[in-house]
Amino acid sequence: MLATTGVPMTVAQRLMRHRDIRLTAQTYTDEGLLPLASAMQALPVLVDTVCEAHELAATGTECAKTVPNPGHSAA
Repeated sequence: MLATTGVPMTVAQRLMRHRDIRLTAQTYTDEGLLPLASAMQALPVLVDTVCEAHELAATGTECAKTVPNPGHSAA
């Protein structure tokens, strides 16, 4: 619950009186409950085009075809 509300790991460690932060991070943090998708969506848009999933180049790292990014507004 501390992790999902944004409490820093070092603060959670002290609240739970763990000597080693690995105990807090690995045993008492359920990554499945963390809001990973919303955190990714909160990141700023860096490009004004996106790859269409079915149009990836053979390497999977370059676009064979790009389309306008609906999340990007040209300011």
